[in-house]
Amino acid sequence: MVAGRDGRRVRRRRKRCRIRWNVVAKRVIGHHLIVMLYGHWLPNDLRGSGSNEFIDEKFAPLGEIHHGRKPEHLQPSRGELRAFHARAEPLLNFPLIWMDEAKSQAASEALGEVVRGRKYTCWACAVLCNHAHFVIRIHRDDGVAMWEHFAQSVCDRLRLRFPREISAHHPVVSARPYDVYLYTPADVCTRSHAPANASMHLLMRLSVASCPRIVSVS
Repeated sequence: MVAGRDGRRVRRRRKRCRIRWNVVAKRVIGHHLIVMLYGHWLPNDLRGSGSNEFIDEKFAPLGEIHHGRKPEHLQPSRGELRAFHARAEPLLNFPLIWMDEAKSQAASEALGEVVRGRKYTCWACAVLCNHAHFVIRIHRDDGVAMWEHFAQSVCDRLRLRFPREISAHHPVVSARPYDVYLYTPADVCTRSHAPANASMHLLMRLSVASCPRIVSVS
């Protein structure tokens, strides 16, 4: 056992090593971003949400806010979720938008332009009926900045292509960014598997199938 000054020095060195290891172990290598269309995930959604308060109190009678995703055993059934949205839709200030094939294609083109123009490495992107997923490498833009670029591109393109359905004042997307840090190649692979009903558009450099190559990301 090391005692005295030498002992304190050893303990400090060990502490520094633990701190360095924790920093390295938690290094962010990517982001999982979700752009949700307007009105499809409310602050008091039955599944839970990222909100802490109501921006508009008219939604309060629909239920309390649960910050964060609820545990699996508390998740609502499809019937309960449909009933919730049936009550919520008349309270919205703008009509809901659903991604049909034409809108999905238009949004995908806009998103691809953002990826190429800003030189992002997008490992996978899935455009679904009411939201889009991105699994994307870290960049000089932080996750929220990337989310904002993607969201704005979808807004602009859908308003331009579908003016009869989407007015210039329609928000198109939800105002709250969704950004989850990815720390390991396993995190990236897990987030890169889209549901079977997703319209997959792989935008840059790597595909889902090449996910193991991400081990070499620095």
